[in-house]
Amino acid sequence: LAGRTCAAPANNDGVKNGSETDVDCGGSSGIACGYNLICAVDSDCKSAECNSGLCAKSTTGEACATGVDCLGANCASSLCSVGGGDAACLVNADCASATCDRSAGTPGVCGKLAEGASCAVNNDCQSDYCLAGTATDSQPGVYAATYASIEATKPDCTTATCFSLGDATKSPNQTLPFSFTFFGVEYSSFFISPDGYISFDTTESNTNGSANIALPAIATAGAHPAVSPGPAIFLYWMDGNATGADSIRYWTEGTAPNRRAIIAYSSIPNWSASGGSYTGQIILNETSNTVEVQIEAGVQGTTLGARTRGVRNADGTQALYYQGSSHLDSENNRPFPSTTSTTFSNSRRLYRTNPAAATCAAAGSRGAACVSDAGCTSGACVTSGVATALAAPGATPPADFQTSAAAAASSAVSSTSQTLTYPTATGVTLPMPIGFPYRFYGRNYTSLRGAASGYLSFLSTTTSSATFANLETSTTTSQNGLIAYWWRSMGAFSGTNNATFSTTGTAPFRVFTYDVNGLTNATAQPVRARVQLYESTSIIDVSCYSCGVNTGTVSNSAQGIETADGTTNMGTPARVLTTASGGTNAARHNTAYRFNTGSAAVCF
Repeated sequence: LAGRTCAAPANNDGVKNGSETDVDCGGSSGIACGYNLICAVDSDCKSAECNSGLCAKSTTGEACATGVDCLGANCASSLCSVGGGDAACLVNADCASATCDRSAGTPGVCGKLAEGASCAVNNDCQSDYCLAGTATDSQPGVYAATYASIEATKPDCTTATCFSLGDATKSPNQTLPFSFTFFGVEYSSFFISPDGYISFDTTESNTNGSANIALPAIATAGAHPAVSPGPAIFLYWMDGNATGADSIRYWTEGTAPNRRAIIAYSSIPNWSASGGSYTGQIILNETSNTVEVQIEAGVQGTTLGARTRGVRNADGTQALYYQGSSHLDSENNRPFPSTTSTTFSNSRRLYRTNPAAATCAAAGSRGAACVSDAGCTSGACVTSGVATALAAPGATPPADFQTSAAAAASSAVSSTSQTLTYPTATGVTLPMPIGFPYRFYGRNYTSLRGAASGYLSFLSTTTSSATFANLETSTTTSQNGLIAYWWRSMGAFSGTNNATFSTTGTAPFRVFTYDVNGLTNATAQPVRARVQLYESTSIIDVSCYSCGVNTGTVSNSAQGIETADGTTNMGTPARVLTTASGGTNAARHNTAYRFNTGSAAVCF
């Protein structure tokens, strides 16, 4: 055709031409062919092995494009890497376990890894349980006053970069002098917000930055959407006023590989100018990739209390925050760190956002998959999808039942213990930090609220409904995503410490415990119950020591759990339907149930 010419063969034209042995590879194309592509000689293949006209799979250390090219199905940095359990192999070096079993022929099969070895998936391990590492907050519930003041020694603006930032603005993007890994992702730049945080998402406009919300701000039905900012560090997230001269400074100190990038906020008030201000710093540490945040001084104004403090990843699925106060929502929040003082200072935190490597757990340990009780060290394999009755816990709460802050301390409960007072019969507590990411029906949550009507909810928008709702048809978002230990209309309150919560143990097997002690039902009978969430599992225990009266009849009530969208639930026998109205209450008194919201049975 006029005006058109034949093109020369190329290795990116999507057709097999020239000397290529397959499409865009082999021959003199300069690109080696992957697994199962046509070849003429060994040099046509990434694996350097042409068998019967087709390229063989590459072995450890040889070139690859994807895992399909590799004998062990692992391709990293364009090279085949060692395989995990059951991966194909030719020699021991092909396997992470350094054991290639060729007794059944070639290729062989990689052996599985022993307890404590690094792993990627469950199948890598002899126990078939690869336990993920966790991000940590090194000082949960502790406010440390032992640090040197940075405010007093901060450099002037000839050394530091200084900023005066208006409302709903942000600084120009700042370049870090070192690469910083945050929740597993490397970043080299960030911006500074006048609203008390920095973000590694340098494309963010910051137009919504002043509207602080509860961490981790994940997108769920009935919860806050995942909004700006993305991967961020919150020193004191609120609607801040940084228009004062040199209100914010950024500088780097130290020498590689131990430099520190410091962002300092000085006397930042709330934009409404109704009193109160704070002074503090965000510190990024080279090599260790840890984050330090510290408040040196502050005065609580009438609006300064609505703030968020902590760190979160890019998509809002992971977060760490100050236990009990820092992650709170945009409501009339408590001053920090005291619920009564008007000044606050000397608070410091160290966050390790990059989890330790996943390791193979012991066979039969908590969270491992199981088919029977015999497969678990504890002797308890928890079935998914049904409420499992446990042994009667007794009508009297156990010795470690947390009736007050003092009792919690004397019971060796961790320093995160806090008491809660429900303001009214339809009151809802401020968010309670769980202390670890807890997986509930396939989604991670890091906090939940208590409702005075006898249930807990993972949703930040929950309200306390005094009206019992059928768990099987409850689709009202304000009462979804819940754990109902005794949901019904409550009456009077006994004392001021109606409930206590705490996080105990060490990662990855920590336990969140919520004890309710001061609530009463409509006839002034005591309600004493416990809810426990177990890290590395989707298991929930609900114990009712005294949920109403021992005899007589009860009105409608619910006991069980329900998803965030209200479409899936598990109820205890006779307490999931509204038809449970009337009848004896003895079956609910001195009872305990275990729920597993995961997709498979696991060891407790």
